[in-house]
Amino acid sequence: MDEILMDCDGAYWYLDDVGVDGKTVDEHDERLNKVLTKFKERGVLNWEKCRIRVTEFDFLGYKINADGIKPSNEKQNAVISFRRPNNESEVRSFLGLANYMGKFIPNLAAMDAPLRKLTQKGVQFHWNEPEEAAFLAIKDSIANARSLGFYKMEEETSVLADASPFALGAVLIQTNEEGLSRVISFSSKSLTDTEKRYCQTEKEALALVWSVEKFQVYLIGRKFNLLTDCKALTYLFAPTSRPCARIERWVLRLQSFQYRIVHISGQSNIADVLSRLSTLLPQPFDESEELMVREIVSSSAATMALKWQEIERASRDDPEIQQVIEALDSGGEGDIPLPFKMISTELCRLDDVLLRVDRIVIPQSLRQRVLQIAHEGHPGIRIMKSHLRTNSWWPKMDQDVERYVKACRGCVLVSAPNQPEPMIRKTLPSRPWEQIAIDFLGPLPDGENLLVCIDYYSRFMEVIEMNFITSASTIKELLIIFSRYGVPESIRADNGPQFSSDEFQAFCDEYGIHLETTIPYKQTNGEVERQNRSILKRLRIAQELGKDWRKDLRQYLLVYHSSNHSTTGKAPAELMFGRKMRTKLPSVPINIYDDEEMREKDKIEKEKGRVYADKRRKAEPSTIEVGDKVVAKRIRKNHKLQSNFSPEEFSVIGKHGTDVTIRSSLTGKEFRRSAAHLKQLPTPPIQESQLNKDAIDPSCQQDSLEMVDPKPEQSRILHHEDPVPKRTRMESTRLREFVTY
Repeated sequence: MDEILMDCDGAYWYLDDVGVDGKTVDEHDERLNKVLTKFKERGVLNWEKCRIRVTEFDFLGYKINADGIKPSNEKQNAVISFRRPNNESEVRSFLGLANYMGKFIPNLAAMDAPLRKLTQKGVQFHWNEPEEAAFLAIKDSIANARSLGFYKMEEETSVLADASPFALGAVLIQTNEEGLSRVISFSSKSLTDTEKRYCQTEKEALALVWSVEKFQVYLIGRKFNLLTDCKALTYLFAPTSRPCARIERWVLRLQSFQYRIVHISGQSNIADVLSRLSTLLPQPFDESEELMVREIVSSSAATMALKWQEIERASRDDPEIQQVIEALDSGGEGDIPLPFKMISTELCRLDDVLLRVDRIVIPQSLRQRVLQIAHEGHPGIRIMKSHLRTNSWWPKMDQDVERYVKACRGCVLVSAPNQPEPMIRKTLPSRPWEQIAIDFLGPLPDGENLLVCIDYYSRFMEVIEMNFITSASTIKELLIIFSRYGVPESIRADNGPQFSSDEFQAFCDEYGIHLETTIPYKQTNGEVERQNRSILKRLRIAQELGKDWRKDLRQYLLVYHSSNHSTTGKAPAELMFGRKMRTKLPSVPINIYDDEEMREKDKIEKEKGRVYADKRRKAEPSTIEVGDKVVAKRIRKNHKLQSNFSPEEFSVIGKHGTDVTIRSSLTGKEFRRSAAHLKQLPTPPIQESQLNKDAIDPSCQQDSLEMVDPKPEQSRILHHEDPVPKRTRMESTRLREFVTY
């Protein structure tokens, strides 16, 4: 409904209930016609429930007319006809129903006090005159409930709030240009035991904050007046005030609103009666605030800021920095490590800390912590580098930043998808009807679907109209096609339920057909998808021109089968049947010819298309291998805050081209995905100590050499075999690096 009516003025809806209003009949009709047009396009309109040009109607339990909003007769009758409660449970039911109508009764909290006492724990149920009077008064008030006004953006808005020792009350009002005010909504809230122990000033402050957040849908993004009968709040809510911690936190919660505190007398505060008693169950107001404060404290403790004393201690323990400092103290006569030698003129010291001009040289032991601090909030590589360069430096800092960001799991999950992989072109089959592709196109306006079947060799196409697209119906139509052209060796189809069912697989096994399915959520059945677009274009033309699309489709197929294909250079019917089709146009029949020229042209055109597409898409081969840990792309997102990749971890257990089989580390289930939909998780870096250990241990070196499977040329070099082919200088250099490793 949001998508259908998003651009329709004057329309409002809840689920399948829709209302359309207008200030005049012409405006109403114009808006209604637009809504009806939208519904007609989607086929969702129920004419039996429609009411046109009414001045009053019921919507979601309320009666709406030009005067405002009031309870519907159905809701009023439900309360008026309610019999006298006989026990505590029935009293609670009556109060719950009356509370639904509470915003139409300004003094409900005071009126139902005798009834609420009957629901308190430990109080025996006795129905006396006070209870009877309260019961009748509530029914009478609801029966004669006043209408609430409509909210208007252009009028002055005010919120009145008040607090009693045990409840809060609030009223939202608007004032027009003539100075007349009308009530938009009432609200009340009972205080919890903790809130009842607040001082009266804190209760009044709580009433202001609670009332603003209660009516925030009316107040966000506009200026309004906040009216209170507590004079102290006009100073406590001022920008320059220094209130207690509790009130200061409440003031901070109102920073997103544009309000003006106004003091009024207690007699003119109509919210006072609402604060006498509330039928709502007590709910803590600042429970979420407490959780927020705890979260801030815990997150702040995770990575503490670096202190100057820590940097001094770490610098004194860093041999490299101490060597540079000694060289600076000796006037440059000492040996400066190579990373610092090129910037030696920029180095200086402050106490025991080494500086590069005005930037601190971070010791080795603190660099990981500095990276962690700089990556708070998960900035990108560029922003993180810029942030660190303002006050920090160490050798190869930019490389460390890049490695840190790329190793961040959170950044990997929300990162952009990988570049598409290079296209893989299918080899032309050896004969017609050897390999075919099938797919469904639809549904069409009549509820029909088209079964499109195309031959990979000749590009000959069959289009069948189907009312039902079950596996049984699909098999029936394919048997008709096979009776004309024979049984193919393979069928390529998507993962639709018709093609992935056991019934369809059994059909293929019976006829010796190899069923090849595409990668889920990846369009790899390009030949039939391309023809679907061409067919859809002709169907749309016929629909717009009011023609019979079935006749136009058959005319298009006749022209398509008799015209030279852009890739093969030959007509599909000519390659399929060895002859040219006779059409309305005159033609000269020719004999069957050799197809070597066509094959060469097909190969060249496919390669040109692949190179062009790969260059345009900036395709890169995937580096994912069997055994890698990966995360999979979310095919569908429920909301904007979801990351591009799901946090669930998978293991790669098989790969064939771009078709990758993965297994979930949590459930053990296996899935097929395109390599472009997978992101390789960063592996933990190998510790330097482990590298040195492997380099020293002869057994490790021997094992490493045994595990290497060098190319034949490299194998001959390692074992001094002859002859060795000549190599370029670059190849020799790479070979020496391999032998050294």
